[in-house]
Amino acid sequence: MSTMSSQEFNRNPTSAKRKADEGPVYVTEHGKPAYVVINIDEYRRLKGEPKMDLVTALQSEELDDYELPTVKMEIKGATF
Repeated sequence: MSTMSSQEFNRNPTSAKRKADEGPVYVTEHGKPAYVVINIDEYRRLKGEPKMDLVTALQSEELDDYELPTVKMEIKGATF
């Protein structure tokens, strides 16, 4: 569990995102917990969303801007 003040969060949100990959990040205001930052996988788990299958993931708008890497393959004929 990580804790950071709202001032720290505003100065360095990237740090909060990195820490959220390890677990919840509590953001405090005036020394009291006010918000919790979690990564999307944890959010979906808590919300009870089913995991996406490959076809659904590939059709998802979340991947619209994702560029698949080029893979080079050498295909050899089979000999019997």
